[in-house]
Amino acid sequence: MIVAAFAAIAVAYANESLALGVIAGIVSAMALAALLAVFNLRLRANIFIAGIAVTFLAYGLTALLLKGVLGQEGVFSSDRIPTFAHLRIPIIADLPVVGPSLSGHTALVYLAYLLVPVVAFFLNRTPWGLRVRVVGEAEDAASAAGINVFAIKFETMLLSGLFCGLAGAYLSLGYVSLFAKQMTNERGLIALAAIFFANGNPYWTAGVALLFGTATALSVRLPQVTGLAPQLLQLIPYVVTLLALVAVGVRKTRARNRHGAWRFELYAPRSIVRQLRPHGLDHEVDKRLQNVEAELSIGISGDLGHEPTLASPGREFLEVPGEASRSGRTPVIAACPRPDSRFGSG
Repeated sequence: MIVAAFAAIAVAYANESLALGVIAGIVSAMALAALLAVFNLRLRANIFIAGIAVTFLAYGLTALLLKGVLGQEGVFSSDRIPTFAHLRIPIIADLPVVGPSLSGHTALVYLAYLLVPVVAFFLNRTPWGLRVRVVGEAEDAASAAGINVFAIKFETMLLSGLFCGLAGAYLSLGYVSLFAKQMTNERGLIALAAIFFANGNPYWTAGVALLFGTATALSVRLPQVTGLAPQLLQLIPYVVTLLALVAVGVRKTRARNRHGAWRFELYAPRSIVRQLRPHGLDHEVDKRLQNVEAELSIGISGDLGHEPTLASPGREFLEVPGEASRSGRTPVIAACPRPDSRFGSG
């Protein structure tokens, strides 16, 4: 996000174009996301350690470029930097209480709101979204089912860079129209907390992000009203974040004790295994047939190459390469996990 904020402000200042500034922010953030993907996926670095390293790289790089390119030490601003217009929505702007909250924002704010249902649709209603969710929940099962796990992870990391690019461009061009060192102020970590708290649901994530934004706004407004030390009230968003993470931990612990932990393994009758072995899947199948921790049922899909479909609620069918059976249909594997009693009382 910090790299996107710098790239957006620098390009917008040089060209006096908001569009070019936003594009520069997106491209720079996606380039850094690709670097993180290389560290994690190619070099097998731990994702959190690689993320910290890339974050410090971004902070150092932007501080260096701020001095070397823009000739400033801490903050850069100029009258040449274009600004986003604040859009007034008719009727809604005149509503009491909620009108000022819903109207008068920049185009990037409304774009962020629109992207929430778009992301939710792609995750829940498309074959690509199904693959993303399967890779996230059961990577080994997805790989055994023929999904390109590396490609899915790389694509999603690039998309995260795109969204971070939009956020960084908004921060420097729409929010304050300047660039300052470390101006993101660890907002990315707060965003991660929102994702964990909402359990990956796009709608709940947006709601939690608004909650954290409200806490940040209170930390700015309350000193003017209460007269308390600003340094004390600036802790509000981080305290709220910590409380949210504690709530997530408590919720997951209770769920694990009540239902047990979900374990995904591959199970198939020997008749299906015999069909898969000529295609080089025997080692992978045999490995997963040992110590099976969950029940996986066998379903029948259509022709070869048919996109994965949801056969029934909670039952996701994934095609496995193999010979068509005598009925002319392809064997598929459907994950129907059960709680593992060894990981809880369920």
